[in-house]
Amino acid sequence: MKFNFKNRVRNFKLASTDAFVPLYEAITNSIQAIEEKGQNSDDYIKIRIERDSYRITDYTPGIFAIEIIDSGIGFVEHNYDSFCTSDSDYKVEIGGKGVGRINWLKAFEMIYVDSVYEENAKKYHRAFQFNVDKEIHEEMLEEVADDAKIETKIFLRNLNQEFRAVTEIPLKEIANKIIEHFATSFVIGSMPKMEIKDEMEYIDLNEFFVKEKFIYTKAENFTSNGSLFEIRHVFLNASNVNKHRIYICAQNRVVSSYELNNIQDLPTYFNIDDKKAIYQCYVSGAFLDKDVNSERTYFSNVIFEEENIDDYPHFDLGINLYEIVYNQINEFLKSYLVPMRSFRETQINEYIEEYYPQYKYLTRYAQEELENISYGIASSKEKLGVELNKVHMKFNHKNTEEITKALKDGTTNVKTKLLELVRPLCENLRSEFANFVYKRTSAVDILERLMVLDLTIEELVGQYFVPSSTDTSDVSNLWLIDEDLAYPYKKVNTHTDKLLYVYTNDASKKAVAILFLDYKQIKFDEVNPVEDFKKELKALKLLADYKVKKYLIVGDTFGIISEGLADNDTIILSYQDIINNAKNLTNNF
Repeated sequence: MKFNFKNRVRNFKLASTDAFVPLYEAITNSIQAIEEKGQNSDDYIKIRIERDSYRITDYTPGIFAIEIIDSGIGFVEHNYDSFCTSDSDYKVEIGGKGVGRINWLKAFEMIYVDSVYEENAKKYHRAFQFNVDKEIHEEMLEEVADDAKIETKIFLRNLNQEFRAVTEIPLKEIANKIIEHFATSFVIGSMPKMEIKDEMEYIDLNEFFVKEKFIYTKAENFTSNGSLFEIRHVFLNASNVNKHRIYICAQNRVVSSYELNNIQDLPTYFNIDDKKAIYQCYVSGAFLDKDVNSERTYFSNVIFEEENIDDYPHFDLGINLYEIVYNQINEFLKSYLVPMRSFRETQINEYIEEYYPQYKYLTRYAQEELENISYGIASSKEKLGVELNKVHMKFNHKNTEEITKALKDGTTNVKTKLLELVRPLCENLRSEFANFVYKRTSAVDILERLMVLDLTIEELVGQYFVPSSTDTSDVSNLWLIDEDLAYPYKKVNTHTDKLLYVYTNDASKKAVAILFLDYKQIKFDEVNPVEDFKKELKALKLLADYKVKKYLIVGDTFGIISEGLADNDTIILSYQDIINNAKNLTNNF
């Protein structure tokens, strides 16, 4: 079957936001080439960025080309054969997928390779070009002098326009991306000397890591099954993609990694020296160096798994580092987590006091659930409110079930249980009542503020007292006028253009009628609002069977009283009377 390389590249998926993936692939190849040669202190990886030629003030041009230079083994025969084979599995055992060069061609128009290497005690210079249309072409291979410098250069030329915008960032941001991608190698010290530069700037990445990314480290030793291990605790400057992790290493390389779990109150980020930091730990030792397989992809006799006591007998076959490593981590992080736990408790208590007094009973009866609220959630008012409501609902459900079960218990033994349930029930009700008083106060404060603003009577009534557009809704603040309206009443359609609201309760055969008058001056010589109110109600014949409590709400009661229009059958209140009555009631609570 003939292989269509052009279609292979065309169908390869590389998002425009992944413009730096080809660079990561090239760096990975360089690291592997240096390791294959045998790494020493003089090895290096150099990255040269060539940007678009145009220059605009305060604007960073996108990348046109990248050159990656390394001191690795180079394109010896087997490496060249692997490169010539699409989806090669030559490096599969060390994590390679054989698609790095396809990544290159998905983003760049042309690849140039220039490599001086040593093979069979001779030095050679190999060069070729690589693109989608011609694949590998312009090949050249020649023997060179013994003093020729062993070095490989990869030129990634003419970045496709769809990727350019993502690369319009300063060199420091590119350096940050590289370090974040290869953080493990920098932390354990296995990264060769690496530098990056463009036409304007130069950055030593190893030095940059120490100064910009690295925050703190502490190394400790521990013993397991008679073998000595080192655990290195590290805090690094965090980014949005970072997570706390555990790395198990051998021969200066990470073999396996695990997300950090089972640490109580572990925050998303730590605050170390006023820097947002993530925690990582690296476990190494001579036993691990010997136990790892030749490709450094797994261990033969070391595992990292959470186990119960029934699994312990298999320890005779090897070492499980899980429990001892987590103990070391817990001990190290203790001094960082204890203050955060105290801060979390303070945040929760202050938030309940200020915003949700109805949840205060939870601090006594749901302490364990409150302790399970994470530091991150406690630091966010919005998230904390949601979480407290969940704890509240969970407690109420559990308490209701216990009360229901106890009430059905016909034995005399239930007495103790019922008495135990009384106090949390009372405190729950008290907390709910405290919340009601708080909300009631807020409602009165809003009304008092509205009264000094320039708003119409229609706005005041239609958006504050009865903030609903549906005729049948009982959602209102009319309970400020009559307490009965805090309970379900049926709204009656009055068929009037006046601000008249009538509510009935069929069970008690009671009704409440409220007529709002404009709080501006009323001409009493032209209208008798009390008599008009009675006529409106008389037209509602269904009220004949109800005991009706009537409220006339006016701007100022003095005019009606002085004109002799008031009667004993109608309660006349000003808007300020409503505010004062509500405040007095609240104060009496």
